[in-house]
Amino acid sequence: MLAEIEALTRRYAAARTVLRGRMDGLQAEVDAARRRRLPGIRKAVAAAAEARDALHAAVAARPEAFVRPRTLVVEGVRIGFVKQKGRLVFADRDRVVALIRRHFPDQAEVLVKVTEAPVRAALARLPASDLKRLGVTVEETGDAVVIKPTDSETDKLVAALLDDAVRPDGPGA
Repeated sequence: MLAEIEALTRRYAAARTVLRGRMDGLQAEVDAARRRRLPGIRKAVAAAAEARDALHAAVAARPEAFVRPRTLVVEGVRIGFVKQKGRLVFADRDRVVALIRRHFPDQAEVLVKVTEAPVRAALARLPASDLKRLGVTVEETGDAVVIKPTDSETDKLVAALLDDAVRPDGPGA
């Protein structure tokens, strides 16, 4: 019985070796393409950044051109001015909460977030008898089949591809 499982394991390992080889080949081609294209991409990024900066300076220098309408779309690019939402900044969170409770006690429930939740990591360290007293149960503690390769980073990608292949909504569906 164990001999059959060992044979199936060898078959699985061999199939993974072929898959790993193909994935390594694909990665090598991607790396080579990246090396070939990266200098051109860097130049294009620099040119786009330079063009964006020049456009930004030109728009910022002519706010009167964007009174009505405040924005224009040219060649698929929206330019002009928009009202920013603003960002709330405070140095001392506790002081703001105290001031809310003092000046707006009737709105404190809306303006102050209070969060209480069990800390799972701490609960996991408690003995089962204490967990039971707290009404906490531990699920999925039985045995489970394990098939886990013990080798390289490529296997993480292979595992992800295998997971996608068996999902009902994955590529095989």
